Amino acid sequence: MAEVFFWCAALLLAHTYFLYPLSLFVLDGAAQVVQNIRAMRGGG
Repeated sequence: MAEVFFWCAALLLAHTYFLYPLSLFVLDGAAQVVQNIRAMRGGG
């Protein structure tokens, strides 16, 4: 039981400090790419 608790806590910490910011970074980059493609096509 302690091992399950430990891994759940470790996963939550990893999510908070690494996975969530990384996902925001990736999504923001993808949105920027889409916006740039629209701008190059003249869609504004």
